[in-house]
Amino acid sequence: MRNSEYYAAVYWIIENKKGEILLMKRKNTGFMDDKYGLPAGHLEWYESLKQWLIREIKEEICIEVIEEDLEMVHISHRISNWERVYFDFYFKVKKYTWVIANWEPDKCSEVKFLDFQNSEIIPYLKNVFNKIRAGEGFSEIYINSKK
Repeated sequence: MRNSEYYAAVYWIIENKKGEILLMKRKNTGFMDDKYGLPAGHLEWYESLKQWLIREIKEEICIEVIEEDLEMVHISHRISNWERVYFDFYFKVKKYTWVIANWEPDKCSEVKFLDFQNSEIIPYLKNVFNKIRAGEGFSEIYINSKK
């Protein structure tokens, strides 16, 4: 029996007044390139979830956020057939100071607001968005394709 690799990822959800979600178009990552995904990052051993999110959001899109303005809205257990298991934490950003900037142009070709059902969004994220809108706090996601 093989051992899986376990990862944790944090995602932040920023909505505009139209209900569109801020997304980044992935490139050069080897995972869902040319699809729009949420800004996200991997947990460092020394960080709390909120500290981690605040650091990542500043690094990727230059937005300032404080802990009090974050609300955890969903957790998912994501399983894939390439032996990675993810525990994903989704936070809604209620308030922020910002001038959106793409600070990771090597991994992202564009940052923009899109409707959460847009066909260019990573497919499993659409499922997560639907669950969040329905008030569900947990999901299990199975991905059956290599990166």
